[in-house]
Amino acid sequence: MLQNLPDTCDDLICNDLSPAALAALASTCNDANGRVKSYQTRGFSLDHLLAPFFTTQDVLKFRVIQSKTDAVISGSTAVQFFARTRYPMTDLDIYVPHQHAYTIGAWLQEIGYQYQRSTRTLDFALAYLAASADQFPVEPDLYPQKGISAVFSFKNHGQRRGIHLISVEYSPLEAILQFHSTCVMNFIAYDHAVSLYPDATFEKHVSLICHADSPEHDAARAKYQARGWKMINNLSATECTDLKSDFCVGHRFVSDKHCWTIPLGPILTHRMTNFEANSWTHGYDPVLQGRPVAYRLNSPTSSARYLVAHDDIIRPPKLKNAYSDDEDIGKVLAFYNINLARYH
Repeated sequence: MLQNLPDTCDDLICNDLSPAALAALASTCNDANGRVKSYQTRGFSLDHLLAPFFTTQDVLKFRVIQSKTDAVISGSTAVQFFARTRYPMTDLDIYVPHQHAYTIGAWLQEIGYQYQRSTRTLDFALAYLAASADQFPVEPDLYPQKGISAVFSFKNHGQRRGIHLISVEYSPLEAILQFHSTCVMNFIAYDHAVSLYPDATFEKHVSLICHADSPEHDAARAKYQARGWKMINNLSATECTDLKSDFCVGHRFVSDKHCWTIPLGPILTHRMTNFEANSWTHGYDPVLQGRPVAYRLNSPTSSARYLVAHDDIIRPPKLKNAYSDDEDIGKVLAFYNINLARYH
């Protein structure tokens, strides 16, 4: 009889299941696997996620523009996508390389959004040119990460939610890896959505503090604590050497086995994504404990911008009497030396 019920009846159960529980349910039998797959098309719907900002037709157009500009959605909106929840009155954050920011800003104006003037200019084109010439930062305090060129804000008439177009100097992933903590390190590209630390974020509801050097970081962490995440700033040697842990020391890359990658529906585009070519290091610092670090790959033969991991997994203490003992550092070093081949 259950097989004759509409697929949407499964939503009442599946909405409350964690990602791991959904996977376990899907593995029980063919029928359950089919029902979970059916649910995923509704539970992880980009059209539904972006409905407060775009029409269904505009969502498709936006994804095509994403494919041409390397733009990604991140921040609270990406968290909502993976958590299958909605936070009231949250804005949409779009990260894009600065050279492509004008393309997206102009398109937003075409579909009815209005540029919200900064303190120095009323016009988006002039604001973009000024930011391109490094004349002044645009709303720099909203997003304290390094590598951000400007933040351009847009609102549609009659809507209380807005869109923040965040232009970055190098790549969106670089800005994402510099977020205040790991629970926000997720993004939605045109063809797939990726969570970099999914087990910690969506199973254990734990977020590792990575940067704590500004009041904006403190305010952002407080917001996610109110949403149910526990902020941690210390990792033991055991946690750093657990091969199943998101926080295990070593080299990581986009869509590796620790990531949660959700393919999105196909669109008409001739451009292939290159996000999987990016890598970073999840290292161990005696003071900061664990955090992601990546270097820019500057190549004269490639126009693409990639991040690469490096071998500086263990950082020596920078402060006297750092609050991490030598025994822990020794354990992590021994683990990495034994498992070095795993990360190349």
